[in-house]
Amino acid sequence: MDATLTRLLQLLAADDGQSLPRVAKKLALRHSQLHRLLTAVAAGNDLRGIIVISGEDPPRLCLGNAGRLLLQELKP
Repeated sequence: MDATLTRLLQLLAADDGQSLPRVAKKLALRHSQLHRLLTAVAAGNDLRGIIVISGEDPPRLCLGNAGRLLLQELKP
């Protein structure tokens, strides 16, 4: 799994419901880089449901059930 995606999942597990700009800043990513990562997650059939983007303004990122399960599998 991509290290940036792993960091994103860990960030959301620690503090769910963060805005896109805040997540980008905490991960030291440009907004375009975060959008590409989220697009890749949404497009991957094996990654669906990991991250949920709320319809709020501004949009918020939340860890989905699949993301929680994935994080549990990654823990030693």
